[in-house]
This record gives sequence, structure tokens and C-alpha cells, in this order.
Amino acid sequence: MAIRAEQTEKRLVYYRWRLGRSELDRLFSVAREGFADDEVVLSTVRNDTRYRQRSLEGLVSAILTSPTAGDPQTWGNIHFEAVKEGDGRHLEIHIDSGKLVAYVVGSDATWVYGQTARLDMLLRESKASPSEPGITSDDGWWFLPVGIVALSLVALGNTTGIMLGIFTLGNVLVGITLLKRMRQARLFVTQDLPPHGVRQHLREGATWEFAIAAVSAAAGVVSAFK
Repeated sequence: MAIRAEQTEKRLVYYRWRLGRSELDRLFSVAREGFADDEVVLSTVRNDTRYRQRSLEGLVSAILTSPTAGDPQTWGNIHFEAVKEGDGRHLEIHIDSGKLVAYVVGSDATWVYGQTARLDMLLRESKASPSEPGITSDDGWWFLPVGIVALSLVALGNTTGIMLGIFTLGNVLVGITLLKRMRQARLFVTQDLPPHGVRQHLREGATWEFAIAAVSAAAGVVSAFK
């Protein structure tokens, strides 16, 4: 087997993104440029079974018609791979629930850097970020002062201070929860992206954080009228 003495490799890694069917169509259309249809494979793993097709449309159709693939609207992963044996070009994009990785390899450095830049541009348009999701140290500069105020109110020891402190802490909790949810990776293979506003996340995330915030808000309002 012949060994290629020199190849250029580029790797892109993202931890949060918003990809619907339209975004995936554009992404894979750019990724497969220069490759023949039989040099491209898209796949997904569901219930310990890997499904493979030559196109995203074919892969979606295979999942929709499979009796064992589970909910066709829920996708935990998708993998794109294109390989051209003649000139050593190799491009992969792997997307799962926690990470998106694009891997571009080739003997032609111009092609590698060009494709990497195009993929990066498309992914950043889809809110892809190399920063890990969740609350960062930069966010702390927003929440820390509010938390200090809340604790100071509680430290006053009277009923009004305690209630206002709980109210403030409840709102901090809501803010942190919403921020984390809005930064989560979102993958919708069979449909375009749903709305991405605070109201949408409130509807999707009726968790115990929001219940605590509602109770604390009510307590704060009651105490204000005492």
C-alpha cells in the first residue's frame, strides 16, 4: 500500500450549535463538493444499529421506514464521511449530543484550508461555538453582584429582607437555567429549527428551577405589601 509522505490536516471542534434540516443540507452540500456520490456516506447509530446511505434524504427515509429505529424525530448523532482515494482527500463531520467535530485531510493544502474555512463559516452562522456550554467565568460577573445583594437582604434578618432575598435568588436561578438551556446543542434532522426565544425555553424547561422561582417571586410580592 502506497504511503503519502505529506498531508495537511485540520480539525474543528464545537460544543454548542443549532442545526436544523436546512442548515444540515447546506453543510453537507459544501462538504461533499468534489466527491462523487459513491465516495460519500452518511450514517447514524440508533439502538445499536448503524444505518448508512449516500445522502441525508436517503438516511432520513431509511429511519422513517425502519420498524426498529425508534422515534424518527429524535436524532442523537449523525456522521458524514467523504473519501477520494485518488488524491487522498478525506472529510468527516461527526455530530452527537455533546460535540461536533469536522476533520479535513488532503495532499492539497489549499483545498484543506479552503474547505475548513467554509465549514467554519457555515457552522458559526448556525451559532456553533468552540466554547463548552454552561455557565462560564465571564457569566459570573453578571450573577455574582446580584447574588451578593440577595444574601445581604437575607442577612438583615427581618421578614421583608428574607423574602426579597429569596425572590432575588430565585430570579438568579431562572437566569442561570435559561442561559444553560439556550446554549445547549440543538439537532433537528427531519425539520427546520423551532423558535429560539426565552418563551420557547420556558415552555420546554418547566423544571424545578422555575417552580422555585415562581414560589420565591410570589413570596417577594406578598412581603412587599405587608
